[in-house]
Amino acid sequence: MVIKEIMQHEKHRLEEQLNSMKKNYDRNSFPKGKISFSKNGNTYKFYIITDTERTYIPVKEKELIQKLLQKRYYDQKIESYQKEIHALDLYLRRSPTDPDDLLRNHPSLKKIILNQSPNMINVTDTTAIFSDSPDKEWAQSDYEKSSNHPEKLIIETPKGDLVRSKSESMIADELYRYGIQYRYEEKLIIGNDIFYPDFTTKNKRTGKKYIWEHFGKMDDIKYLDNNYLYKINRYVKAGYIPGINFLATYEDKQNPFYPAKASQMIKQYLL
Repeated sequence: MVIKEIMQHEKHRLEEQLNSMKKNYDRNSFPKGKISFSKNGNTYKFYIITDTERTYIPVKEKELIQKLLQKRYYDQKIESYQKEIHALDLYLRRSPTDPDDLLRNHPSLKKIILNQSPNMINVTDTTAIFSDSPDKEWAQSDYEKSSNHPEKLIIETPKGDLVRSKSESMIADELYRYGIQYRYEEKLIIGNDIFYPDFTTKNKRTGKKYIWEHFGKMDDIKYLDNNYLYKINRYVKAGYIPGINFLATYEDKQNPFYPAKASQMIKQYLL
């Protein structure tokens, strides 16, 4: 289920941020006590609260006020992360098993499963396997694909392809769920350059062709210079315009990729 996958990724992201904050936040280096404040017009009054008293802090004690405010912020941030992670844990423990996991984890069984009870499959359901679209033959026919680093093709998709990353497998999974035909890493010649877009796909209704690249290291300067900026420049000059016939998705360490992002792109451009 898309929601369950989102929750799992969000839990992982929060755990990483929580661990990073705990590592960098030395609570003992901050002043003892808690800070409270009240606002009167454009000014604030600050107080330090200990176990026994509440004492006014003069405005001139700027460093003490700053340290106590930082301490309050970090404490609340850590508590917020912990509560969110706990809530996500509760959801994940009680969430139902996704029946489509059987198809995702054992793609070789999909034909057996689907052919046993063909009358039970709703071809309009987005979870159905490829419908008999006019582009099915195109997607399944031979084409020239990338031969670079075949050892990195390690993740099997429901369609039966091998892809290089978890994010690519999410995109392939969503294309498959929506019945969108595609080719993985099909050769594309632009001038003297040869590219292998992650996906070459078609709109389900119109047959209009799109290339789809996923850029997965947007916080890596070398990746931006050598991969992203170079590809974007060459694609656009060759007439592949974002949102017209070129789709792109992104992620970095702070903003992981979710299946819902692929689903949104599919709904906007390919259905």
